Amino acid sequence: MIRFDKGLALVFVATLIPYYLTLCPTIYTGDSGDFITASYTLGIPHPGGYPLYMILGKLFSLIPLGSVAYRYNLMSAVFTSCAASCCYLIAKELFDSERAAVGAGLLAGLSRSIWDQATIAEAYALNGFFFVLVTWLSIRYRKEPNSRNLAFILAAFGLSLTNHLSMLFYLPAFAYLVWEGNKKALVAQELKKHILAFVAPLAVYAYLPIRAMSDPPYNWGNPDNLSRFIRHVTGAVHRRTYVLSLPADELFERFWGLITSLAAQISFAFALVIIGIYGRGGKEKTFIRFTGIITAADIAYTLFFNEASLDVTTFGIPTALILAVWAGAGLSVIFEYVNKTKTRISEKQLAKSVLVVFACTIALYANYDISDRSQNLIAYDFANNLIKTVEYDMKAEGFTKALIFAQGDNIVFPLYYMTLVERPESGISVIEETGFISHEFYGADFIWLEPREHERIKGELEYDAIMSGKAVYYTIKPDIVFPGHKIEQRGLLYRVIPGDTTGSYSNYWELYDYRQVWNTTINLDLMTKRLKSVYYIRFAQYHLDFDKSRAAYLLGMALKIRPDDAQIRYDLGNIFLGMQQYAKAVEQFEISLRLDPDNAKTYNNMGFAYSMMDEVGKARAYYKTALKKNPRYTKARANLAGLLTESQAFTEAVQHYNIVIKEDPDNARAYFNLGRIAFVNENYEASKVMWERYLELEPNGPMAQEVKDYVEKIDAGVFEKVEGDPSGMVAEDTQTGEETVDSVQ
Repeated sequence: MIRFDKGLALVFVATLIPYYLTLCPTIYTGDSGDFITASYTLGIPHPGGYPLYMILGKLFSLIPLGSVAYRYNLMSAVFTSCAASCCYLIAKELFDSERAAVGAGLLAGLSRSIWDQATIAEAYALNGFFFVLVTWLSIRYRKEPNSRNLAFILAAFGLSLTNHLSMLFYLPAFAYLVWEGNKKALVAQELKKHILAFVAPLAVYAYLPIRAMSDPPYNWGNPDNLSRFIRHVTGAVHRRTYVLSLPADELFERFWGLITSLAAQISFAFALVIIGIYGRGGKEKTFIRFTGIITAADIAYTLFFNEASLDVTTFGIPTALILAVWAGAGLSVIFEYVNKTKTRISEKQLAKSVLVVFACTIALYANYDISDRSQNLIAYDFANNLIKTVEYDMKAEGFTKALIFAQGDNIVFPLYYMTLVERPESGISVIEETGFISHEFYGADFIWLEPREHERIKGELEYDAIMSGKAVYYTIKPDIVFPGHKIEQRGLLYRVIPGDTTGSYSNYWELYDYRQVWNTTINLDLMTKRLKSVYYIRFAQYHLDFDKSRAAYLLGMALKIRPDDAQIRYDLGNIFLGMQQYAKAVEQFEISLRLDPDNAKTYNNMGFAYSMMDEVGKARAYYKTALKKNPRYTKARANLAGLLTESQAFTEAVQHYNIVIKEDPDNARAYFNLGRIAFVNENYEASKVMWERYLELEPNGPMAQEVKDYVEKIDAGVFEKVEGDPSGMVAEDTQTGEETVDSVQ
């Protein structure tokens, strides 16, 4: 007969309540939209597939409560409470104190990293549950080493792998926990006889090829054959991006960041962990070694197998859960001292309860605001505002189908959620530009192409889409030049329109919801802040043509959120160039170069700023550095040649202009300046040839009329000094609004 465990029920309910109060009401940044959209459409999420999450999520989506996204967030809350409950069971088995075990469970549930994953749709909540479940089953096996308990361990571990393969990192720790002291029992039970218990749950992975072959609307990687299935499950794409990719000088900083993060999980209540390890570690040597192996596995994973920012991805969840168990051990140590006091039993019990409540209150107070996502609508509103932009044009122009080419997880995933889950009849299709999800558009092997071939095919296919007559939008202004077309900003989006089309004068910004965007006091995590900053960046882009001061102010707002963003610094410097505030431009470019020392464009623009400040030596040095970084950078070379022309270093200037023409045969300014140099050197026929070519390229250019006059004078044999400023020095075009994402995968 199953006995009702009051402590277990208390931990589950007491943790679920704060999760419910802080639950995100809709989609969140990061992988949230990916998991929800894939599961709801019975599709395929990012590598490695997460088939168990897909199935369980679909079941939770049937609950008639809140939005679809809310139901998936609720699933995370439930499984996190289950994880906290398992911590209670572990502590109870180890330390034989129900109150201390309740404290362990509650502190686990209120830990920063654990609570962080309880309020959003992510695989880590389910993964954390499986981790402590297998740990508890392993401890149970140590007390009752029978075949049934061994089968339970193997089945739970096998099933856990169908949610997240990172559980393999903890296999040595589980093996040690089961093996230590139980060698004879394991040999007698013949482990191979129970292998089916481990293998059978792995059949859940059949979900991936079965659903991929059904052509779901959301099908990341299309794992419909063995090769693509293995690539997807093992995360081949992520391995080449994240594994062993951190430079050596960053390893210690990252290591220390993880350690301080773990120490801050329950604030000052972490003192209980120290007390527990000191007071119980000697008696529970097997569990202390198990803890060490788990911690080492988390450290190894964080340092060598995933380079994502510690501020973006939650690392060390298994260690955090085990440390909470040791906090329970700390409580049990203190309880022993309480038991030795000469007071009544009721007073001792009250003192113990007060201590548990006090420790949990510390964790609750420290982590509530950080974990509260109950009002976080940034990701939802951003995606919805993009949809509003397109729907406005649909209504105004009468078209019914549109494409949005999107980049960056924080934008792509919420967009897919909006168009496939909440508004599948919108007529708007999202094309994820890397080709991971949109393989039907770009081709199955698009993501594996060499960069140059990748960009060539991408440009051709996107141009074909434009020429098909569909309305085409981009979330980030494309670098590609589409013949006969131009790119126009439409609020938060960029639309491709025919070159002879009059632009839209609609104020799309009035259509949008700005909940939490202008609120500078609300506590948001890094990824949400980054998405929030995109509003400032795009709004700055909108103001560039008519209010540069306002644009500069908005980029300053973005920098408060992303102070180490080299692209925003670069853009702000460009705005100061346009405002002729060259010293301020130099200041921003210098910071940008410290953050991104290989950006040739920034060196070029720094050179331009110094040339405007009449610091010719510095300008020349920066132009040359730009060319060292990118020898084919024609604008920097043309600027350097212009500077040399102005300094009358004609021979060197001609050499650079000839390279410019070789790289860019239609560079009108190069022909103009070559004509000027030839004219100054009294080589009039050569001057005429160069200027005639200039007139072919820019018949209505800024110097066209003067050039025509001089060509006529050359023909008439009348020669005069060339007037005007033909240096041709230009700053690189401002790129404000081109988001730099890291991501966010």
